Amino acid sequence: MNSGPKEADILDAVAYVTGSGYRRTVVNSLKTNPEQPSVIAEEADVPRSHISRALSELSERGIVQSHGEGSRTKLYSLTELGEAVADHVSED
Repeated sequence: MNSGPKEADILDAVAYVTGSGYRRTVVNSLKTNPEQPSVIAEEADVPRSHISRALSELSERGIVQSHGEGSRTKLYSLTELGEAVADHVSED
């Protein structure tokens, strides 16, 4: 029995991520390593506020998770669902 994300859930999440360039940027940035929002914004050359909003939206959908609660610096990484979504989302 597979306890991972269901294909329908993955495809729903892929549709959600690809609906926004910022969400796509975040998922692609987190494919290899956890990262801070400021680093994602700097590497993508987009305002940090857009990246923070995308991270919040993706977190609500269970695609990313934050680390470092109570710390001034947070790291974000992909969840199991997020990793499955990243396999379907290409960089543009």
